[in-house]
Amino acid sequence: KGGEERAEIHHFDGSQKIKILKDLNMGRPYAINISPKEDKALILNHKHELLLLNLKTEKVKKIDQSKSSPIWGCDWSPDGKYVAYDCSFNRRSSVIKIYELKTDKSRIVTDPVLYDLRPVFDPTGKYLSFLSTRVFNPMYDNLQFDLGFPSAIKPYIITLNSDTLSPLVKEVERKKINKDDKKDKKDNKKKDELNIKIDFEGILDRIIALPVPERRYNEIGFSENKIFYSF
Repeated sequence: KGGEERAEIHHFDGSQKIKILKDLNMGRPYAINISPKEDKALILNHKHELLLLNLKTEKVKKIDQSKSSPIWGCDWSPDGKYVAYDCSFNRRSSVIKIYELKTDKSRIVTDPVLYDLRPVFDPTGKYLSFLSTRVFNPMYDNLQFDLGFPSAIKPYIITLNSDTLSPLVKEVERKKINKDDKKDKKDNKKKDELNIKIDFEGILDRIIALPVPERRYNEIGFSENKIFYSF
């Protein structure tokens, strides 16, 4: 409205008037993600920037800028203390970064093989999923009869805490399973007290490929203890 994009706050029940946030230098936004805990929002814009908008103070802060390609996805941790996003490493590769609001610092959590995209936290804060083109299985083209890599994308997860076991490990002692079941029930009662712990040391060694074939995957996400993806 008025020829320029702007931020507005709407109330679903109509109890308050629409609040217009004026004079925000946020470029042309194409995605927005609201914090699960605070009155803050992430904004992705045409300048390949990741912005943090404080809805109370009405101020915008630039977290990062992807120099060579757009930022394709960003996500809040369940406790609202971290932000995961993809960012170009150079013209031929991108990585996943995690930004910590408390320290105002971003850390790279994947190695720049080719393109790592669309990170998503799971609801418990134990894992981070993302899509990556790091599989090199050449296939023949049906028309030109030449080798290429038309389907090089696979979904991956990262265990954020060094003590967290891979969810793909099946052989676990019965006592450990019973103990974890009780812990999960206790954790469900304290969702509001969720405090995510990320061990950045050695995190590059905790990247796990999901046991599915490589394809042209587009989206990935969690629902309770399940991972969903589309292609």
